[in-house]
Amino acid sequence: MKTRRHYRENNGKKIIATKALWGLFLGLAVTGLAPNLHAGRFMTIPAAETLAEGKWSLWQFGLYEKNSTKTLRRLNRLDIGLYKGIEAGVFIVTPENGPSDTWLNLQYQPLAESGLRPAVSVGLWDLARKEGRWFSDRKSGPSPFISVLKTVYKWKDGYAKAGASYGFNRLHGTHGGLDVKHKSLGIMGEYAPENLRLKGSGAWDAGLYWWLHKNWRTRVSTIGGNPMFDVFYMHTMGSGR
Repeated sequence: MKTRRHYRENNGKKIIATKALWGLFLGLAVTGLAPNLHAGRFMTIPAAETLAEGKWSLWQFGLYEKNSTKTLRRLNRLDIGLYKGIEAGVFIVTPENGPSDTWLNLQYQPLAESGLRPAVSVGLWDLARKEGRWFSDRKSGPSPFISVLKTVYKWKDGYAKAGASYGFNRLHGTHGGLDVKHKSLGIMGEYAPENLRLKGSGAWDAGLYWWLHKNWRTRVSTIGGNPMFDVFYMHTMGSGR
């Protein structure tokens, strides 16, 4: 009975979180929107960029766990720029045969990229979970991090960006990524921290993406050997920008 009750409680939380995410998305969609260019993030690790005030992005992921459960995992992510480098997000992970897991994330960028100086951000993933210490090597619980990102080369129709982070708990250790874009096409590569990797999967992720429109992007990736497809959408609340 305890197991069934626990499952019902978690399933109820999944339904509430999913409704909240879509309710927020629909609420944003009717407030009046103007498109805005903004680089997408890495695949599974933090990046030092944050959304500007009033901007938001929505991701829909489908990940096939080829190396472990042989099932499909759905992921939904919504990020919103709040005020001067502060960004809040909701991340919902839904396995095929189990209850969902919801993370609340917060990130702050005190320094934007300028000249030789990289962008710098600090953040906390899964901040609402009351589980263990923040600064440890646990595989769960609130996960703080610091991240830097630099445009290492830029040309007329594209750029190459490199980022690195250090974190704790799920993000324990050093990790980093590379994003190279030319016109509407780009490639990404990243090294993921051990605690964030799927069971039986490798440390390296790679993806190929295509900007269908200035605020729509699709991407196919391999996440430690597991195939993933995602759609990224971004917009700005208000008009005239």
